[in-house]
Amino acid sequence: FAGTIKGVQRIDRNTGKVLDTISRNRSFAGLAMEDGTIMYSEKGAINIYSNGETEKYTHSDKLKDYRVVEIEKIGETFIFGTEGDGLFIVSNDSIIELNTESGLSSNFVTSICEINNNNVLIGTRFGMNEIDLNSYSINIISKRNGLPSDYINDIKEIINKIYVTTDNGLAIINNLGIQVNNYNKVIFEEVQLTDSTLLVTTENYFEVDNRHNNISVQYSFPVFTDANDLKYSYKFYGEDKESELASTTNEDILQFVSLKPGNYSLSVTPLIKSQLISESTATMSFAIIPLWYQKTSVQIIALIAALLLLAFLIYHFLNRASKKHKEQLELNKKIFKLEMDGLKAQMNPHFTYNVLNAVQNLVLKKDSKQAYNYITKFSRLMRNYLDSTRSNFIKLSEEIELISNYVQLEQLRLDNKFDFELNVADNVNLENITIPSMIVQPFIENAIHHGLLHKDGKGKLKVGIEQQNGTLQIAISDDGIGREKAGIINSNKTKMHKSYGVKIIKERIALFEEYYKRKIEIIIKDLNENNVPSGTNVHLTIGLRK
Repeated sequence: FAGTIKGVQRIDRNTGKVLDTISRNRSFAGLAMEDGTIMYSEKGAINIYSNGETEKYTHSDKLKDYRVVEIEKIGETFIFGTEGDGLFIVSNDSIIELNTESGLSSNFVTSICEINNNNVLIGTRFGMNEIDLNSYSINIISKRNGLPSDYINDIKEIINKIYVTTDNGLAIINNLGIQVNNYNKVIFEEVQLTDSTLLVTTENYFEVDNRHNNISVQYSFPVFTDANDLKYSYKFYGEDKESELASTTNEDILQFVSLKPGNYSLSVTPLIKSQLISESTATMSFAIIPLWYQKTSVQIIALIAALLLLAFLIYHFLNRASKKHKEQLELNKKIFKLEMDGLKAQMNPHFTYNVLNAVQNLVLKKDSKQAYNYITKFSRLMRNYLDSTRSNFIKLSEEIELISNYVQLEQLRLDNKFDFELNVADNVNLENITIPSMIVQPFIENAIHHGLLHKDGKGKLKVGIEQQNGTLQIAISDDGIGREKAGIINSNKTKMHKSYGVKIIKERIALFEEYYKRKIEIIIKDLNENNVPSGTNVHLTIGLRK
């Protein structure tokens, strides 16, 4: 008998000729029973052919909505496998339905094979199922258990061995409770890299560069046993102890992330029902090759270069610091010399002689009160001079005190030949503002000695101080004879005191600007009235500390 898409036909075994046609409908499955009866399935029915007559199977109507593609009889029990609806087991008048909800690996049945009176193997598109016909318990056997593939084409039992054909080859199993005694080794199937898949060769060794330092290893163990009874023990170790791992897992894939360059080894041993199968251990080795900048030779060269650069920077820094220190010492020497020169210029012998002479005249006149006042102011002035030489900067209040004491002495010495007016703006904080020491007094001295001293009649000296836009503005003006006429008078004198105060101040200002980075500007302007010299104005602009 043959079932085809054209129907079911009876064929002569010897000649191969068609004797007659039993059904002209497409046949999906058939079963030849021992008594010569034929059972076959077609769309919407399951029929039985016997002695030239065809009749419907007793439970045909109950199965008419399913496409039955496999039929098997074990004792008085019929097993029907369908395409997409699982398995139907008919015993007497009861029908048991088994599908994926019952634990079947797939609802698409491809084959049925009897093992013994109590057990049957069901092939599907997704694994093989061992079913106990008494309890209807299901044990799934799949690729994970050692089958070449999960797609089962057919299953046959021949002389206590079960032959399973798959879409990836043939598996032969000893029919001893679906167990094997001789184990194969664990198989490393593939390695998943960061961006590609690497098939492991029979040598179980590969090399990748450090861009692929996240690695997944998939493996399997070809054994037919319950998946729940199979575990794996693995050991992973590299060149450093930090990378060593040892554990047990149910999974058939291991992942290792952020591996450092170096050599690694992975060994996997199966455990069946907690029993270690040492002879099935498989080992795989691989190497992660460092990138060019991670190689030891490159790192040594980089370290040497870094040390040389560091040595150069240290040398450059020390050399620069030494040079700056020398420049600072030289600058301090210049400042000290200029301060001494400024002190000498201020404490000129001629001025001191005139002060002492004035004191003597007052004593002779028995004006002891005025003489005492004169000596007191002179001593204060000397103290102001000495205090100003101890620091490069003094408070504005101290500078004003020095100017006031000096002007008062000159007024006493010159019999009040000039009036003095000092104006300080309200926005000027005398105690918080500091200016270079001995910077204003020389201009006061010049105004008196070269402008007011030679004027006919009484003169006037004005000093104004205000703060503008982060600077201190100091204006010194006199209504004396002017610089041009004073120059003529001074040129005719040969032994009189020669003032170097303004020249020294300008040199000191240049050093202050260079060292302290504070801008100081001097503007000297001649005053004229109707084209006649009427005095001199000196304007100082001093940058304040931020």
